[in-house]
Amino acid sequence: MTRFELAPASTVAEKTASLTNQALRGWEKSQGARRLRPGELLLERDGQPLVLPLLAPEALRQLSRGVTPRAVQRELEMLQYQSLKQVHPEASLEDLWRILHQTELCLKPGRGEDYLPEDPLDANRLETASRNFVTGEIPAGVLKPVVETLVQEWGLRPAQAQGMVELAAQIYARCCPRLEELKPGQLVWLALGTRKSRHERPRLFVPVVLTLLTPEEMNFPLASRNDLKRLKIRQIERLTTEAWRQDGVLTNLDLEWILGLSPTLIRELLEAYQERFGASIQRRVQYWTWAAP
Repeated sequence: MTRFELAPASTVAEKTASLTNQALRGWEKSQGARRLRPGELLLERDGQPLVLPLLAPEALRQLSRGVTPRAVQRELEMLQYQSLKQVHPEASLEDLWRILHQTELCLKPGRGEDYLPEDPLDANRLETASRNFVTGEIPAGVLKPVVETLVQEWGLRPAQAQGMVELAAQIYARCCPRLEELKPGQLVWLALGTRKSRHERPRLFVPVVLTLLTPEEMNFPLASRNDLKRLKIRQIERLTTEAWRQDGVLTNLDLEWILGLSPTLIRELLEAYQERFGASIQRRVQYWTWAAP
């Protein structure tokens, strides 16, 4: 909102975003449209969309109140299980674990590092995520009441209010994709931006489309801990590469929440990967996963 000469923590900006989001959600609900929030994973079961929250606003509020991450993750797991049961009533908790929480499964111990790939990921083989942000489809009357409220109750100039509302609508569309914009196994995540801002401001978060599960990985065989590590290494390579190609960078904490892994296991996987493929890969992977804002 700096383009409108507002403070970084602006009440007017927050109100604009809140009113715009409410107006858009109300209109889209009347149209039968559905969007995913950042952190919601899209899957498909029996021809029906299945949405599992890897992160939710409630979880963020609990974390801000000092609730332990472990407790929050357990509550998220129950929300995920409820969502799975709505689409697949016969699903068990183990069915959910095979999708998201593979570390909860009873797997045989693995030996050595035969879980590492023979070669590092070829980024050129990944599809570049592309999304269409169509703002012209929103009728002018949907956002007009928001503009009028900002002018009448908050004292903004009409042109300024119109510009702020349009920008808020664009951000909403970028961060909350429609179901048809993503493929099963994908989600949008708010990652740290890699582009430097003017005047040395903190980097902004950018929405990036990530592929957590490919069709082949939906039924990935998990007989041992090495099978689990093999899957997670593959996912880490892909997730960090996809984020990087969209001007975003994932931190260790991002990987913990997305993959449901402990910091110890993530560190073990990255150290083994770096040792196998050398210093050049080490610097790149390290930057992707540990870059500070």
